[in-house]
Amino acid sequence: MTDQIVAAAADSDSIVRTGAAYRRKILYPLLRRCGFRVCVLAGEEARKQQVDEAMKKPEVRLFTGLGHGNAEEFTGQDQLPLYSADEAGTAVGIKGRIFHLCSCSTARRLGPALLEAGASAFFGYATPVLVNFDQPRWLYDADSEIDIALASGATCAEALARSKAAFEQAIHEAEANDSPLGVRALFAARVGLRGPNALEPNWGDPDATL
Repeated sequence: MTDQIVAAAADSDSIVRTGAAYRRKILYPLLRRCGFRVCVLAGEEARKQQVDEAMKKPEVRLFTGLGHGNAEEFTGQDQLPLYSADEAGTAVGIKGRIFHLCSCSTARRLGPALLEAGASAFFGYATPVLVNFDQPRWLYDADSEIDIALASGATCAEALARSKAAFEQAIHEAEANDSPLGVRALFAARVGLRGPNALEPNWGDPDATL
């Protein structure tokens, strides 16, 4: 059996380190319990050469990544690019795969470029993603719901809806814990989240599944 999910997470600074630790402790075990084999490329392995090698495997269905990003690119360890909008057309292993990028602003140009290159669906953020270091779990719980929903058999549209609902729950929790910074960060992430749905088909196939 080859890897069915490729998961890359940089940990080269404090901003992404908390997310990488969350994914290692909580997300990846959940994906494996759903029956998927997960190729984890963390830290020094979250580099373009390793990602390209993993994405060559024909049974990969999902790339889920955590790192820094901007409108043009998504980066791995040491903020070196893993995917860029200008090179999406020649990137390895794009066609037919679902992409989920937990990073700032990649939905502005990189996401559309991946879709144009043949990705079946894209999840990402059109705005900066702010981490509340007092309670980073609020953000990562809601964002990870995309991967958990997909691994549980949900369609892309259902996964997007579940993530947005998880963001709403996290916002209520932040309000209950008197965290205005948490509320602002979570609300901005929810508003900025993009993904396939019936009203916005430009983010890929809303009915796509793993």
